[in-house]
Amino acid sequence: MAGGGDLSALLVDLSGLQFGNALLSALGVPDRDKIECFVADFALQRGELQTRAPLLDTTSDIISGSGTINLRTETLDYEIRTEVKHFTIGSLPAPVSITGSFKNPGAMPDIRKLAVRGGAAIGLGVLFPPAAVLPTIQFGVGEDHRCEALTHRGK
Repeated sequence: MAGGGDLSALLVDLSGLQFGNALLSALGVPDRDKIECFVADFALQRGELQTRAPLLDTTSDIISGSGTINLRTETLDYEIRTEVKHFTIGSLPAPVSITGSFKNPGAMPDIRKLAVRGGAAIGLGVLFPPAAVLPTIQFGVGEDHRCEALTHRGK
């Protein structure tokens, strides 16, 4: 477990496909996002790193992941999910899959989930243009205490 430090706010916003916030972060408002907690539990077996409980808690988002990192074949099969803590507009939340080799990794959001939200935004935009923003709104999970629960579980 680690706490403290900071990350690029743009990187955090893009991990959750929060385009409205990413635009502001690219302009430097805010420039950095404070890391409140980082917890990870990995199991290494026969050259394959399995994740059990990776969690990165920042001031604005909670980023979790699952999957494997194969050290023998040097390949990735991983998925990250981002949940916002506070109200946001301009977001198309979808898990991001990171696959491929260490040398040539690729990242791609879940197209189905993006299509559902994007389709809803387009459909509402055709019917009543101001309503097109509704599918891009997230209310947030509030102040989440998963990091505390994970650290207490290990004691």
